[in-house]
Amino acid sequence: MTDERPTRERPYAIGEHRLFYTHGDVPVIVYRGDVAPEQAAAIVDFTGHGSRLEAVIADVQELGAFGAKTRKALIDTSRRQVHLTVMDLFVVISGANVVRRAVMTMVTTAARLVTTRRITVHHTQTLDEALVAIDEHLAARRST
Repeated sequence: MTDERPTRERPYAIGEHRLFYTHGDVPVIVYRGDVAPEQAAAIVDFTGHGSRLEAVIADVQELGAFGAKTRKALIDTSRRQVHLTVMDLFVVISGANVVRRAVMTMVTTAARLVTTRRITVHHTQTLDEALVAIDEHLAARRST
């Protein structure tokens, strides 16, 4: 990755998957196709900002397979960063049909097993709706 922060117009690529930031430090992961274990690890490393990470968007409309080895890689990589995180995490999942919701439920359940953070999951139909949900979440946090 270069020093320039990835944007929606110029995302960072991990295989076919695209990653960028919105609202400053909120990572957006756009899954396209199957996720290999090494890709899952790279995605966690991309999003792992320690205590600054308070929200993340996962667009799973084009998500393919997310197998057991990939989930294990996700957990193993996440464990390295657990000690860095202190605040709650707001996860917005967009574009999930029934099968993709089940997969993402497994992923977020696995994440809950390796952290003491409270993880709140919100579902939207589109990435644009997910961005609005992040707006609302961040505004609510600022007002408290």
